Amino acid sequence: IVYSASMTPNAGNGDVHIITANNNTAFTINAPTNPPPAGRTQRLTLTIRNTSGGALGTVTWNSIYKLAAWTSPATGNSRSISFDWDGANWVEKSRSTADVPN
Repeated sequence: IVYSASMTPNAGNGDVHIITANNNTAFTINAPTNPPPAGRTQRLTLTIRNTSGGALGTVTWNSIYKLAAWTSPATGNSRSISFDWDGANWVEKSRSTADVPN
């Protein structure tokens, strides 16, 4: 996903999406386009890489994502979070428990 102030994953493009944040501007992760059809599930993993040289700005998640409080990665690190589609929402399944070096 190209880093910008507002990003929209395309669930139809596969399960893993990488966002490389290169500044400390706050950003929003919008509801994904192309969710699975009714009766099907899918996993969606978002990896946020921090290459900003400092702390990331606030990450705002669309309400379609059901997740616990998010901790952004420190500079030079990344964190990943995986969601399962339940037919209405992307529900957190797992995440990195700590920063992972880029």
